[in-house]
Amino acid sequence: VGVVVTQESVLRNSVLRSSVLRNSVVGGESAAEPTDTDYAIRNTEYAVRNTQYAVRNTHYVLLDRDWPQIAQQPTSHIPDSSFQLPDSLAYCIYTSGSTGRPKGTLLRHRGLCNLADVQQRAFDIRPGKRILQFSPLSFDASVWEFVMALRNGAALVLTRQDVLASGPALMRLLAEQRITTVTLPPSLLAVLQPEALPDLETVIAAGERCTDEIVAKWAPGRRFFNAYGPTETTVCASMFRCDPAVRWPFGGPPIGGPIANFQLYVVDERLQPQPIGVPGELLIGGVGLAVGYLNRPELTAERFVPNPFVEETRRHGDTETERISPSPRLRVSPSPPLRVSASR
Repeated sequence: VGVVVTQESVLRNSVLRSSVLRNSVVGGESAAEPTDTDYAIRNTEYAVRNTQYAVRNTHYVLLDRDWPQIAQQPTSHIPDSSFQLPDSLAYCIYTSGSTGRPKGTLLRHRGLCNLADVQQRAFDIRPGKRILQFSPLSFDASVWEFVMALRNGAALVLTRQDVLASGPALMRLLAEQRITTVTLPPSLLAVLQPEALPDLETVIAAGERCTDEIVAKWAPGRRFFNAYGPTETTVCASMFRCDPAVRWPFGGPPIGGPIANFQLYVVDERLQPQPIGVPGELLIGGVGLAVGYLNRPELTAERFVPNPFVEETRRHGDTETERISPSPRLRVSPSPPLRVSASR
């Protein structure tokens, strides 16, 4: 089901790997809320109830039923660029709910543009490159993938979920479609074989802790990055290009320094900078910071508060632990759990 809305309203898409959502985010006039049909039913029901409070002056469209009418609409319309301001909402995406009730996180166009520019420079994304859409639409990694491709003129390769869930089928797809750039969790990279993928130029590990073994397996002969970022930072806040010859004392590569137009601070409970090597709270700031949480003003006020280092900024809190190494590179420590914050 889709919801047709105006600027600053949330358009809900519940379709399988469709171009509808991509058009909404990349060139639409409203904020898209992606919901994969495989999303957990309990979370989906909550998302529907929560999001509908933001919808105004809408009518509902059933894609299968109404497709003959949809197909008659012009395909050459380009929205007025003045309608898409940098601070206009681009999309709303729900967190997994692993730490409690899912949160509808509101992200702006300027964060998406910054992300695509970072990806273009770091991963050499341009026409002729081929990027796999691996992540389901319910996860913000899907935004990372299709914005990387479509905003930079590359091809976005879509496939069925059963192909993505099968190691042999996924390997065949990567080889047959000559995928050049892929973002995958380290646990999946551990069971795939890089030797059979000569066209694969860039691998980004994300979503889980990356190990030295994964780097040694995949980095030789290609670019390999370890990327990190909570949903509230428009997918990514930091990344690190890995050297397969380097073995890190803590068993895996760091998450790197901040991407362009972001800032990272490691602080104590009084928001004072921590010494090098001392665990603390990570403050993440930058142009991609979320507006807040949909219809949850109290939580937004709690998690997004002024940054002590920059005037008129905010920070966000979540649950992770970060450490800082002797260089401006961060690594994720699995325990004890501390809050992660972000600043804007």
